[in-house]
Amino acid sequence: MNVPILFGMLLSRPTMFNTMFFQWLNQSYNAGMNFGNKNSTCPYTDMDIFKGYLAAVASSVSVGVIMRALTNKAGLTKGATGKKLLILNTLVGASASAFASFCNTFFMRYAEIDKGIDVFEDAKLEKKVGIS
Repeated sequence: MNVPILFGMLLSRPTMFNTMFFQWLNQSYNAGMNFGNKNSTCPYTDMDIFKGYLAAVASSVSVGVIMRALTNKAGLTKGATGKKLLILNTLVGASASAFASFCNTFFMRYAEIDKGIDVFEDAKLEKKVGIS
């Protein structure tokens, strides 16, 4: 799923809408993956999930929009095609995604950090030894 999103980030026109759309799409997908792979021994509330998703998407879109504005203001994207467009889109997309990926993982999994997860002694998960 990330391959089509990546192609969209790299090959789309360098507009604010495209930047916002592909950053939102990427972080929504990543938030879903983080939610699906969360530790089942840690209780999550709907508010935990909502705040994590909101923080992840807001950070991604914010960084993407700021970087796109900076490249537009510097005149780098005006008439950009070919390699120049690919490099600019890679710079904006990768920077926003890298920052947002950290935020996504941190905020979507914050309940595990805050509340801890159960630690078991055996592979069958029968002998609980504590909470990490």
